[in-house]
Amino acid sequence: SHESEGRSSHKEPVPRLLTEHYRDGRMKSVTGTGTIHTYYDYGVESNGQQWTKVYTGDIPAAGTFADIPMWQKTWTDVLGRTVKTQTPTFDAVHFTNPTTATTERFYDAVGRLTKTRAPDQKETLYEYDTDLGELLRSGRDANADGDLDLATDVRISESSAAYEKDASNVWWRKTTNKVYSVEADDPATAGVDERTVPVTTGVSRTRLTGLGTTAPTPYTGILTAESRSTDVHGNET
Repeated sequence: SHESEGRSSHKEPVPRLLTEHYRDGRMKSVTGTGTIHTYYDYGVESNGQQWTKVYTGDIPAAGTFADIPMWQKTWTDVLGRTVKTQTPTFDAVHFTNPTTATTERFYDAVGRLTKTRAPDQKETLYEYDTDLGELLRSGRDANADGDLDLATDVRISESSAAYEKDASNVWWRKTTNKVYSVEADDPATAGVDERTVPVTTGVSRTRLTGLGTTAPTPYTGILTAESRSTDVHGNET
């Protein structure tokens, strides 16, 4: 800082960012005056899965970065997919001796995510359509039977895709999003289980053909892309 003609000024130091790498080129640490300190550790399990453990915070006095209480450990399989993550959990009882929260991810033979298991051991399931192989439904497996049951599981989301041709011979990809949100059947409506009746939350359409032509009225220029969306209330944008 300095003073000039009765006025004073103070110049803040320029933040410093320091990065350090292991000999194999992987990140070891990011420190400095302008960032939260981060340290990295790596390893390989006997089954071939690799793990990365990231510590966040300052190194305790007379300790190493492995003594930092805030961290996240991530395991990936041989294809690079995340299969498990762990983080410490703190509360009033376990603040000095935290427990570990584990989240797991499972995949099918073609690499699609089929299940996630939360720290509370509750599972979210993912189902795919048989035609396009795209995600069809996902939801919490409330009754723990390994399947998505519309009448018993919790708030199942559904997304389906189809290809349609309109009256002008233009092809569109149509995606419909639905949710099964009713948790109790109404006994007054005999023959209908409201839990199995979805609510459409939105529809989107993406134009696939007829591009490169003159844009329709009221637009001008060349049509390069077109998409339309309809919300839960039927409003189109």
